Amino acid sequence: MNMFLAALLFILGIVLVIKGGDWFVDASSFIARAANIPSFIVGATIVSFATTMPELLVSVMASLEGKNDMAVGNAVGSVTANTGLIMGLAIVFMTIVTPRVSYLKQCIILVVAGAILYIGSLSGTLAPWAGTVLIIVFIIFMVINVLSAKSQKNADGSVSKLSKRHGSVSFEDLVNQGYLPEALVNYIALLGWSPKMEREIFSLDELIKLFSLDGIVRADCIFNYKKLDWMNSQYI
Repeated sequence: MNMFLAALLFILGIVLVIKGGDWFVDASSFIARAANIPSFIVGATIVSFATTMPELLVSVMASLEGKNDMAVGNAVGSVTANTGLIMGLAIVFMTIVTPRVSYLKQCIILVVAGAILYIGSLSGTLAPWAGTVLIIVFIIFMVINVLSAKSQKNADGSVSKLSKRHGSVSFEDLVNQGYLPEALVNYIALLGWSPKMEREIFSLDELIKLFSLDGIVRADCIFNYKKLDWMNSQYI
C-alpha cells in the first residue's frame, strides 16, 4: 500500500466515523424517547456496548495473532481514552448536568474493574480468574442499568396526572432522576399554558416575553414522561 492510498483511506475513515457518529447519536436519542428510557441509561448500555465493539474486535484479532500484550493494552487504553479524553473534552466545551445518583454506581464499578485488573496482573501475567471476574462485573453493570431504567418509568409506562401520590412531584426529585432544570422549566411552563404556535422549545427569557393570560389552558394537566424525556433530550 503506497502512501497516497493510505492517506486517502485514513481521511475517508475519519469522515465515515464522524458521520456515523452523528447517525448513531440520533438513533440512540430516538431509542431513548421511544422506549421512555433516560438518555443516560441508553448511553451507559446500548451506546457504550456498541462503541466498544471496535476495541473488542481489535483485542480479539491481536490475541489470535499471539499479541496478547497489545490486546490488553488496547482494552485498558480505550477505557482511559474514553474517561480522560472524551469526557474531558465534553466537560471543557459544554455544560454537563448529571445528578450524582445517575452515575455513582457505574463509577464504583469502574474503580472495582480497575482494581481487579491490577490485582490479577501482580504476578506478571493476567490471571484467568481476573478475566472471569471482569465478565461478571460487566454483567452486573448491565443489570444495574436495566433495573435503573425500569425504576424510572411510570406504572403505566408513560403518562400520569399530577398528584402527590406518585411520589416524585417536586422539581428536585425530577432533577435527581436526570432531567435538566432548563428542560423542566420549559416543559412545566407548557403544561398549563400554550404559546399558540408550533414551536415547543423555549428559553426562560422567551417564556417570560411570550407569556400572556390568554394562553392559559383550562383543562387538567397531564404529566407525560415520554414528552418530558423528548424535551430533555433536546437540551442534552
